[in-house]
Amino acid sequence: MPRKGKTIMDMIAREEVLLPQLLPTSQERADQLIQLLLSHGTTTARSHCNIDPVSGLKSLEHLNLALAARRDDFDCDIVAFPQHGLLNSDVDGLMRDSMDLGVTHVGGLDPTNVDGAMEASLDAMFQIALDHDKGVDIHIHESTPAGIAALHYMVDTVEANAALRDRVTFSHAFALAKMDEGALDEMAGRMAAQGISVATSVSIGKSVMPLQVLRDKGVAIMAGTDSVIDHWSPFGTGDMVDKANLYAQLYAGSDEESLSRSLWIATGDVLPLNAQGERVWPAVGDAAGFVLTEASCSAETVARCSARHATFHKGRLVSGRVSTA
Repeated sequence: MPRKGKTIMDMIAREEVLLPQLLPTSQERADQLIQLLLSHGTTTARSHCNIDPVSGLKSLEHLNLALAARRDDFDCDIVAFPQHGLLNSDVDGLMRDSMDLGVTHVGGLDPTNVDGAMEASLDAMFQIALDHDKGVDIHIHESTPAGIAALHYMVDTVEANAALRDRVTFSHAFALAKMDEGALDEMAGRMAAQGISVATSVSIGKSVMPLQVLRDKGVAIMAGTDSVIDHWSPFGTGDMVDKANLYAQLYAGSDEESLSRSLWIATGDVLPLNAQGERVWPAVGDAAGFVLTEASCSAETVARCSARHATFHKGRLVSGRVSTA
């Protein structure tokens, strides 16, 4: 989110100055970020990579180099993200050029506040995705009536294009927190029917997102960190157990069952036990991905954000160490 007293357009203008200074070290910093995520137990991510007139495709090229060096340790989707606005920065061509460079999703950003033309911005985003057979992940922070209108427009678009079903993510989507109960239920039902997911940083502040309502309606929820100590925000840690802790505080409760069940938001909805207490993970054939923590149980891990000592991905130790003592 923008700094106090600054608009998102102020932040974009600041970034235009910073990016040329940051590009020479972006591959090194991407590798360090991957190491940080692995140390917290994260082996799968979705990276929103700037596509803008200042950096062109350089940020994406550097990200690909960092990921190639970690291909056995870390899985990552890539969102071509028009950080300065798809229309505002006139990057339709650059976005299309990026589609053959490992990109899995077409990104978008506040179509009214940044691009100033909701329908035109969203149409352009979806058209790139349709033309190149990609998914969509849009960062939509707008919580005004314009934000609600944008959500409706996007759901309408997915309903009209079968190729987009199960391939669209609303990141943040703060407008959902502004809907009344009836409107939210209807929207959540339509989103679930079309496989539209929500990515959240489990935000705290003026509006608490209705994550539990969405999940109960069948909407897939993903958690992530919007920023990790960058010029947009100093608060991100890249730790998904921290997100489970926040989720428990906001939505679940402090008893052992509630804490342990809250871990789902950090694990891609995978838990060792189902609601009936039966073990469902790990099972024969499951990917050998797991994290070793210093805790007596998963509830303690969530409540205390317990230290992670080792991360395994596809059966390999990719971070930390295992004591043999």
